[in-house]
Amino acid sequence: MTIKTKLLVIVLVIVLLPLISGGLLIAYQRFTAGTSYSFLLMESVQNVSRRVQLFLDSGNYDAFSKLPDGTEIVIKSDDGRILFQNPTTLDISAFGKDTKQDYHMFRFSSKSGSGTVYLSYPSSDVKTRDLYGLPFKIVFAIIILFIIGTALGILKGLDVSIRKLENATKKIASGDLDFPADEFITSDLASLGQALDQMRIQLKEDRERRDRFIMGVSHDLKTPLAGIQGYTAALRDGMADTPEKQQAYYKIIADKASILEGRLGHLINLAKVTTNEWYQTLEEQDLNSFLEETGRSLAEYASFHGFFLEIKNELPKPCPLLFDKDMIRRVFENLVSNALAYGDKTIPVLIHGRRVSDSETLEIIVENGGTPIPPEHRDKLFEPFFRGDRSRNSSGFGLGLASVKSIIESHGWTINLDTQAMNRTRFVIQIP
Repeated sequence: MTIKTKLLVIVLVIVLLPLISGGLLIAYQRFTAGTSYSFLLMESVQNVSRRVQLFLDSGNYDAFSKLPDGTEIVIKSDDGRILFQNPTTLDISAFGKDTKQDYHMFRFSSKSGSGTVYLSYPSSDVKTRDLYGLPFKIVFAIIILFIIGTALGILKGLDVSIRKLENATKKIASGDLDFPADEFITSDLASLGQALDQMRIQLKEDRERRDRFIMGVSHDLKTPLAGIQGYTAALRDGMADTPEKQQAYYKIIADKASILEGRLGHLINLAKVTTNEWYQTLEEQDLNSFLEETGRSLAEYASFHGFFLEIKNELPKPCPLLFDKDMIRRVFENLVSNALAYGDKTIPVLIHGRRVSDSETLEIIVENGGTPIPPEHRDKLFEPFFRGDRSRNSSGFGLGLASVKSIIESHGWTINLDTQAMNRTRFVIQIP
């Protein structure tokens, strides 16, 4: 039972049960009280009827001594004589006017004469006694005990569940993320416990990802740095004894420094997009003209590497958007660099900007021909330090697509690999 259901049960038990039970009890008491009184009155009437006959035949006034307490009776003959009355002070002219009495009249007839019997009975005493007697008190006490017991049972269960959640949050705060979920996921607070467990799992994955990130950064920054140190030491020690060898060493050092600069640039971009300050400084840019300008620059770069890059711009003119030109340019440079590294030179690289039909969403597609990305690599494609070729000798940092995804998502856009593209690698950027 969820916490919402339990709280609802408490409300129903505390509010509705007493009302319903009290109403049913009062209705029952009124019904039984009326029935009891009617039975007593009818019994009195029957007794009086029988004893009137006995009185007329024998003149025995004691015949009325066994009538119920509080019974008032007057027996009057048809010729106006009062044959009997109890109490003797009873004024027959006031008969039927007392609101605390119920009244009944009936005729009698015998050989000795005929007349009318006036009979009353104090019904209020019977009703009050029946309505507020011992059964009512017992039922009311049972209801109160049931309410208290139910509320205490529910609150005790909630207290246990809350304490488990409190202990779990303390463990998470202390860095313990390996305890099992069944320690705190209970039926009372199932949704809250599951949310907390999802947070625990996410924190654990983030910590593992951070550890892998630090290890990868350490390795990939150390590699070119070690090369720079090695060739610098060689130059210092005079190992490059000819001008040609010295120039070769200088070129290697410059290349290693360029690689190191590129990798640091990726790290800076990743750190930059994790903060919100930079987004506040964005200015509105025309995405259409930006795509044209960036496309021309990348087309020259592709041509230098023996590829043909085609720009197909079907974006609205103008197309004003908030975005960081330098970051988005780096996104396209990364995607095109991958296309040139893994694509087929005989198939053009395509950058296609368009509006999705019947929608306000914009799409920019970057695709190349050649061998598609294997299915087993697709899920890890945007993870830091993942390389499909598993090569540590390539100049890539392994942060390219991870950086691309971070930059795109920091703008509120999305990027995905189109797995339906046949014999092509197609990345789709969507801008809502």
